[in-house]
Amino acid sequence: MTKTRTDFPEVAQELQSQPHEILHFGTCRLDPQNEQLWRDQQAVRLTGKAFAVLRHLASRPSQLVSKRELLRAVWADTVVSHSTLTSCIKE
Repeated sequence: MTKTRTDFPEVAQELQSQPHEILHFGTCRLDPQNEQLWRDQQAVRLTGKAFAVLRHLASRPSQLVSKRELLRAVWADTVVSHSTLTSCIKE
């Protein structure tokens, strides 16, 4: 069964329209549909927002992604500071 977070409806809708695809970068694997990140054979725990930021970035390889785009994609109807985004990226 596929787990989809309901607290990020815009991400859930985008996931449902895409085939199940594992994203690979470096030694990491990102499973966007099951919301799992693996480094080698070890699971990496992330908060929901940090995962959403990573998923957005990883799904756009070789593309420049602006802060504005990330804020719209992850915090669509919420006003947050740029430091919130910075904290998620650090995580």
